[in-house]
Order: sequence, then C-alpha cells, then structure tokens
Amino acid sequence: MASQVVHAAERQTTMTRRVRYAAIAALLTCATAAPVAAQGPWTVWDLGTLGGTNSFASDINNAGVVVGSSATATGQTHAFIWDAVAGMRDLGTLGGTSSGASAINRHGQVVGSSTIASGHSRAFIWSAAAGMVSLGTLGGTSSSASDINDSGVVTGTSTTLGGQQHAFMWTAAVGMVDLGTLGGTDSFGAALNEHNQIAGGSLVSPSDGYHLFLWSPSAGMADLGKLGSAYYENNPQDISDAGQIVGWSQSPTAERAFSWTASAGIVAIPTLGGPDNKAQAVNSKGLVVGTSYTSPTTSVGFAGRAGGTLQPLPALTGSSASPSGVNSDGVIVGSSPAVGGGSHAVVWRPRVDLVAGFGDLGLWLMQNGPAWTRLHEQPAFRLLRADLDSDPAEDLVVNFGFGRGVWAWLNHSSWQLLYVEPPCDSAHPACSLAIGVGDLDRNGRSDVIFSHDTQGVWVWMNNSSWRLLHSGVARRIVTGNVDGVAGDDIVFSFPDYGLYMFANNTTWVGLHGAQVTNLLAADVDGNGKDDVIVDFPGYGIWSYRHGIGWVAIHYLSAATMASGDIDGNGTADLVFAFGSDVGTWILRNGTTWSLLHGASAETIQLADLDANGRDDVIVDFGGSGLWAHMNSLGWAVLTSANAATMGAARLH
Repeated sequence: MASQVVHAAERQTTMTRRVRYAAIAALLTCATAAPVAAQGPWTVWDLGTLGGTNSFASDINNAGVVVGSSATATGQTHAFIWDAVAGMRDLGTLGGTSSGASAINRHGQVVGSSTIASGHSRAFIWSAAAGMVSLGTLGGTSSSASDINDSGVVTGTSTTLGGQQHAFMWTAAVGMVDLGTLGGTDSFGAALNEHNQIAGGSLVSPSDGYHLFLWSPSAGMADLGKLGSAYYENNPQDISDAGQIVGWSQSPTAERAFSWTASAGIVAIPTLGGPDNKAQAVNSKGLVVGTSYTSPTTSVGFAGRAGGTLQPLPALTGSSASPSGVNSDGVIVGSSPAVGGGSHAVVWRPRVDLVAGFGDLGLWLMQNGPAWTRLHEQPAFRLLRADLDSDPAEDLVVNFGFGRGVWAWLNHSSWQLLYVEPPCDSAHPACSLAIGVGDLDRNGRSDVIFSHDTQGVWVWMNNSSWRLLHSGVARRIVTGNVDGVAGDDIVFSFPDYGLYMFANNTTWVGLHGAQVTNLLAADVDGNGKDDVIVDFPGYGIWSYRHGIGWVAIHYLSAATMASGDIDGNGTADLVFAFGSDVGTWILRNGTTWSLLHGASAETIQLADLDANGRDDVIVDFGGSGLWAHMNSLGWAVLTSANAATMGAARLH
C-alpha cells in the first residue's frame, strides 16, 4: 500500500522524525496487571472455587457473567454465577445436595440441573429475582436443562412417563414440550439459538446410534445424519445464531470434532496433531472452541474457525485446559489444572491492541505492550474496529484522508483499498467524508458505511459489493443494536434532515431534527439495547433510549466523548472531556459521575489493554503525550508523542 499512497516528498525521513519514532517506543511505561498465564493472543484468569478444590465454567454471556459448577468447602457440588464485581456466588440447590449451571442469557437467567430431596435431578431456571425454580419433567423422574436464549426459551432432556429420555423445549407460557425422536427411543436437546432452533441428538434405530438433529418451530425435527458410518454416536454441543452446529462424534477408535452448516453439511475439524478432538462451543462469528490432543498423551484447549487455523489456549499450569463456552466478543470460559492442585474455572480473554495515529509520524500499533510498531508512515484521520472476513482476528479500517483513501488492515498482514474519495466540485468546495462500521445483515462480517458530499451514503457489504442507502449527506455515522433486534442499526446525522436511524437494514426512523456535534452508541442502562448518545450544541448531552425517548445526561457540551466498560459489569460507562475549565469525567452505568482528570482530553479511547475484563481509559491531553488510566492502578504514560486519533482491535 505504501508505494501507492505515499507522495515522493513524504518518503524522506529526517533525523528529527527518527528521533521522534524512537521516543514512541523508548518512553512507553505501561503499568498493566499481569495475567495468570498468557499464550499468543490469549490470557487466562483463575475464577477460583466456592471453597472446594475443583470448579468448572460452562457458559458466559456478552456482559461477561460466567456460570458453572464448583465444589464447596463441605464437599458438595453447587451451581455458581460469577462476575467481575461480586466474584463467585453459590446458587444453591432445589433441596438436594448438588447442582450445576449450564447456560446464561443476556438477562442473567441461568439454567442447569439440581438434585431434589429424593436424589432425582430437575432442570431449573434461576434469576436474581426469583431464585432457583424447577422446570419439572416430561412425566418421568429426572430432567436437566442445557441452554437458554435471550427470549427465555430453554432446551434440555427429560425422562418420560415410560422411562425414555426425550429432548424438550420449555417456555414460561407453555411449560415443557416433548420434541420427540427421529424414530428411536431416546433423544436429547443440547443447545438452541435466538431463532429457537434446537440442536441435539436422537436414536434412529437400535443399530444406528445417535444422529444429529436440528429442530425448528416450523419444520420440527430434521435428521442431519452423522459424521460417517464408522461413528456410532454424535454429540452436538452448541448452535450459533447463523445455524452452525458443533460437537463431536465417536467411533470405536477415535473421537472427532465436527461442524455442521446448511451449505457444507457435517465435516470433521482436524486435530492439532493427536488422535482425538472435541468441539464444545461456537459463537456468532464462527469462533469454535474445544479440546484436541497434540500427541497420543497430551491434550490442549483450542480456539479457531472450523476451516481455519486452530490456536492452542494457555492453561493455569501444564497444558490440558478445557474450554466449554464462548461469547460473541470471543471471551472463552472452561477449566484448567490449577497451580495448587485440582481444576479451576477460568476465563480466556483475547488481548486488545491499541492503534494510534501520531500525525506526520504515521500509524503505530502497541500490541501486547510495551513496544510500539509502525504500521504505516501516513497520517491517519479515523480508525475503526472491524471484522471484514469473519475470522477470529479483527481488522482495522483506516481513513488516510483525501487523495489517499480508506484502507483496511486485514488480519494484521496486508492492506486492502476500500474507497478513494472523488474530488470536490464547485457545489462542494470543502467536501467531507464520514465512515462507520457495523454488521447490517447479521452474518458475522462487518459492513463499511461511507458518506461523501458528492455521492451520498453507500455501504461496502461483506467486503464484496456496494449498496446505495441514501442520496443525502451524513456528517457523522455510528452503529449499534439500538432496537434490540439482532443486527446493527446505523445512526446518521444529516445536515439537511437531522438525526435518523436505519433500523434492521430495512427501515428509516427519524430520531430528532437538530444537528449534533458528537455521536456514539452504547448500552448505558444494561438492557441489551444500545442508547444513542448525542451532543446538541447549546443544549448539552442527551441519550435516546429505544422505546423511551430522549433523556438528559448533562447540560454541558463535550469536546469529545467515548464509551467502554470500565468496571467490568457489562454496562457501558461514558467518558467526557468538558474543556479546560471542567476536565475529563466518567459517567458510570448511567448514574454516577466521577472526575478522571482535571485536564480536558483531546482524544479518548477505551480498551482492555491488560485483558482483565475492565476497559482502561487512554487519553491524549495535548502536548503531554499519550496516557492510560489502568483501572485502579492509576496513570501511566504510554509515549511522549501526541495522538491525533486512536482505535483498538484484536488484530492477532
């Protein structure tokens, strides 16, 4: 890319610039908290136990709340819920001695199984308001719940009055419904997605073993077959919103991970060199996690795409970690051998890389700290996080300005030209370009939105084709899930029309007729819907909440603002720079104001640099270099150079 966009005069590197390049690396003194273990892009954190020796994490939602099971100090096994604020909490039982949690949705509803006083097991649903409640059975003595979606629909397995085991679907309105079988005696429900599609296994005949099935409300139970004739048992474990199913199949000689999609059918996932592997979970971007043997005697946890490279996951000690769940942000949970013995619930977090544009010094990357690496010698004017090819590594969209274009840094390896702005004309002597990034069609691949004065609003869909959205000109663009329906909505600030939202990739919705100077989208109230945060000149900062309307945040206007999760509780926190007389402030969870610094930041970026589940605040105060407020550790200088723009992405 450099040879295409760098002017000859800008290729010359002076001694002054070389000294300033060196200063970026030499003056980096990042004070990050050390993870328990790290390998490649992943850090692993020990979640502890309920007082016993062992614990195991089963699932994690997008707010970072983890559920699983743990031994207690008395030797029993109980379901737990864990978050970064309260730690691990015991969910108790339904009157028996043991319980375990298998899944959690975005509302914090937990499902699993618990013994009752008689010793039989019961599927349960737990909430903070109602506690643990039994879901009953299909007429038999036992049941267990394996998954719950955001609508509160549950799937699992129950014995029937006749003693068979059948997959079920449960809703609060109808209760437990028998899904039947593929003709054999038994079936089990393993997982479901937001479309109420259920993946499971069913006997077809006594001699044929378990087949994979996909159940839907419209089509019922469909036989998806098995990995091959040698495999007598198929064990689906998870299904994504895109309908991808993962699990493992067993033959007399091997256990093999598989992935099923409507287009490719059921295919084996290669091992990491050993004889066996198992896939345990998949997220909306196709990131699969599981375990694989690397030799006949050594196993490791892995993460990667079914058809791509699988990356080993670090363990607390040794190598044999066991991932079991992954959320849409790529945060993984499972278990690992613990340093002091036993096995502990753990969370793996992918490290976030900081990218900064230092004006004429070019574009620089701080990856895994503390060193800086130059990505490009051109000044950058806007940086956006993206995933154009839907693989585990994220991409970076960079606006290098007029004459140089908008480019994508793909998979931390290559530059791709996305758009070159046309020249201004007599009607637009000072034309501008606004860009945004979001997944409009819900396929796990980012779409890039462009607005130019002479061309209107266009979208580069799935890194393959252009689509015209509007003939008007937008000055600011943000994306987020404003209405709570799957897929990103786009919010535009049009000089001629005001504030509009393009919802669900289909519908234009007017939000306000006034112009704004700042615009972002973030879930400030923790309801699973992004709020639209705007700065109306002369009227202060306001929030638009879907279904509620406009709510005032502050009467002052901000020079700049940013959002992230500073306290790690799954609710967005906002950072505002109100000018030199007021300073830089944090609004936590939409309720509590606190002063971050008496100086007013010129640029702000929030990113979890130390992978501890809490975003750090990176600011440029102008003239004093780039600084990071590392959670409770205080301020650390990153470099003496000043950043004109910043971004963050998981580029590895």
